[in-house]
Amino acid sequence: MRLAAKGAAVYVPDLPGHGKSDTPESPLNMLGLANALIDWLDAMDIAQADLVGHSMGCQIASDVAVRFPTRVRRLALIGPTVDPSHRNIHAQLLRALYACTFERPGFFLHVMADYWRMGTRLWPEAIAMLNYPIEEKLSCIEQPVLLVRGQRDKIAPQRWLDQASQMTGAERVVTIPNWGHNVIYSAPDAVVAELWSFLG
Repeated sequence: MRLAAKGAAVYVPDLPGHGKSDTPESPLNMLGLANALIDWLDAMDIAQADLVGHSMGCQIASDVAVRFPTRVRRLALIGPTVDPSHRNIHAQLLRALYACTFERPGFFLHVMADYWRMGTRLWPEAIAMLNYPIEEKLSCIEQPVLLVRGQRDKIAPQRWLDQASQMTGAERVVTIPNWGHNVIYSAPDAVVAELWSFLG
């Protein structure tokens, strides 16, 4: 809520099956989650918004930006998944486990608790994330884009961010020193400073 403290109107929707929202009857793919986000914007009577996505959220935000371009003013993508050169479940699991070593103490237990709460929905959603070709959407984005990663992010390495920058014509590409994939958790002040500069 650091952005809200600066005066921004900040909304943090719980998409179906996440946070405190109801669990859908069957797991949703990225398209389904993007549609749910549009439905939520409609329900909140938000005609246009700046979207900030992290990790899998970048896929959802990018999909909305491409399919509903008038609904998105600016797009901030933090640690976007999935790096096309490592689109397999084993590579991503290894990267995810390794990435936890570059986060603040206690983060690994927090992530494991979230995965446990997801239960049987975790695997289908992970497969849907891996199967979603974000690179095909990035090249179609018309809005201004900010790309952010942690310096030690093994899930969204610099090489992949450079490719994403070329695809989107990103207005700004930022690497936050020292931290890994979950830089929004480990270095929130640094991330908020970049978001405020870009969105403000």
